[in-house]
Amino acid sequence: MGAKVCGISTDDVKSQAAFAKAQGVKYPLLSDVGTHVAKQYGVLMKGRPYARRVTFIVDPKGVIRHVARKVNVRTHGADLTQIIQGLKKTGGDKAPDDTGDTGVLDEAAFKALHELKLDASKRKLRGEMVGVGAGKAYLSLPKGEGPHAGVLVIHEWWGLNLHIKHWADRLAADGYAALAVDLYGGTVATTPDEALKLMRGVDEAAGEDVVKRGLAFLKDDARVRAPRRATIGWSFGGGWSLRAALEHPELDAAVIYYGRLRTDPEELKPVRATIFGIFGNQDRGIPPRVVTQFEKALRRAQVPNAIHRYDANHAFANPSSARYDEKAAAAAWTRVRAFLKKKLRR
Repeated sequence: MGAKVCGISTDDVKSQAAFAKAQGVKYPLLSDVGTHVAKQYGVLMKGRPYARRVTFIVDPKGVIRHVARKVNVRTHGADLTQIIQGLKKTGGDKAPDDTGDTGVLDEAAFKALHELKLDASKRKLRGEMVGVGAGKAYLSLPKGEGPHAGVLVIHEWWGLNLHIKHWADRLAADGYAALAVDLYGGTVATTPDEALKLMRGVDEAAGEDVVKRGLAFLKDDARVRAPRRATIGWSFGGGWSLRAALEHPELDAAVIYYGRLRTDPEELKPVRATIFGIFGNQDRGIPPRVVTQFEKALRRAQVPNAIHRYDANHAFANPSSARYDEKAAAAAWTRVRAFLKKKLRR
């Protein structure tokens, strides 16, 4: 089996097929998104099934190495050629600058982990589940021996699902030991009702203990020995990321993606970590006026911070969300990467 260019397309079929032929790769065209093959790759859309086009390259082992949306081979042919040739030269094991199934992916490829709902058993994760206190967490390590800067990853209201594990892998590929803790004790929600029930059922003292043990793990585990640590969380987890900064002044940084905020300067005075906030101007749960109050409170409390706002809704950085905004998510991730590098890898 050689490298394949697979496309779900509604236009310019001939030029895509001609490009694949010229590169000497197989081109199974899925012109009907209702076929069983299209369903296998999870590209069947609801509502407007023909509104998008997806092209992805699969290596000889069946691992998706690159994903491009709305690709035009006449415009992007050189980019695809480079990836294909790299797979050929290495036998498909590794393309130039490729990080594997997950890792430091661009936003289109990261989105594909959710949009192309492949069988989870076929999606190789970098990390493993480890014991942290009486519970479990997902640990993803960078290459090489430690010590490694550590990032405590705190899940959304859905729980410690594949999306959060992919985030941990993404951070590990960027050079951090990422530990995704579980505040739900192993339960993962699949519906909003389940998620709401789980979120409301979190015992605050127990949650604080999970975070405390997770941070201690990053500091003390022989594989990590983190000299510097940060937290990152989204929505429910974003609120807990801020809470960790309040409870643990030894933290170096806390990244908050549209999480619950505190607007009293007195409450924020214990924070010593640099706060990095990501928010959406269309978010009705964490509205802009509250973000402004939070920013003012941080300044009055003399807490170092950087707050970034995007013309997007709540949960805009989660590819599984209907409110996902690829452009805003990519811009936010670029800033988060730069921030963590500055704070943790000095």
